[in-house]
Amino acid sequence: MGNRILKFALVAYAWTWVTTLPLLLSNRGIVDWQIPGEWEGLGALGPLVAALVMLRSEGPEARRRFWRSLTGWRGLPRAGVWLALVTPFAFLAVALAFQVARGGLPGWAELSTGRLGTLRGVVDLFVIGSLVQGFGEETGWRGYLQPRLRTRLAPFAFTLALFPIWLFWHMPFFLSRVEFGLPQFAGFALGILSAGFFLTLIVELSGSVLLAVAFHALLNATRGTALAVSTTAFLSYGLAVTVGAVAVAVILWRRGREPGVPAPLGVPAGPGLPVASPAG
Repeated sequence: MGNRILKFALVAYAWTWVTTLPLLLSNRGIVDWQIPGEWEGLGALGPLVAALVMLRSEGPEARRRFWRSLTGWRGLPRAGVWLALVTPFAFLAVALAFQVARGGLPGWAELSTGRLGTLRGVVDLFVIGSLVQGFGEETGWRGYLQPRLRTRLAPFAFTLALFPIWLFWHMPFFLSRVEFGLPQFAGFALGILSAGFFLTLIVELSGSVLLAVAFHALLNATRGTALAVSTTAFLSYGLAVTVGAVAVAVILWRRGREPGVPAPLGVPAGPGLPVASPAG
């Protein structure tokens, strides 16, 4: 099992780092290429590609469970649905409330000069930066890796174990932004860890990778919207996520300290791994 997890990580990293390298070199001025920022969408598919590669050797049952966790939506527990679909908007509401308290929301004239003012900016935020990234990442991290690592680790420990793998997989995207430095990396790392706790709990509650994809996409979309409003709103958004993640981390710690397979729906498990029973 350890070798399969290592191979998964190597494929995910290789796909993402190789496909994103041209954008990184272009943005850093190392090569004179004109590569659009939307190129990141290709790199974001690394975890999905890795999952599909690994599933080829795991038999039809593993593949069936994988697609079921990604496409099944009937009978999902309400707690998981609310956590995935409502929480990101609650974070945005907190951010906007802070902005109002600090001096009011910007008008459309001001917003139109930023990311939300052009069709390309909107597509980059809501399609590439949200839907594509959410789908490309969570199908791998939560769809393939979580049920396999969870046979060895409890929910809290799994989240901590996945954190460095997920964080450093992002390095080509981070390094492509020449304006970022160590302070931004520290904030980014905290955001990754915080989101990880939420995503672990969502899959633990529901067994649905589809909900994990939705949460990831909505989190990126609402966070990007907060950034488009102001730096104050963006920082307030991050603070709200962090505070919420502390509460979720406590829930995961108390939920169980033994390995197992998450979810009532029976998310994808490898050959010989136990599958959770249906929700009662």
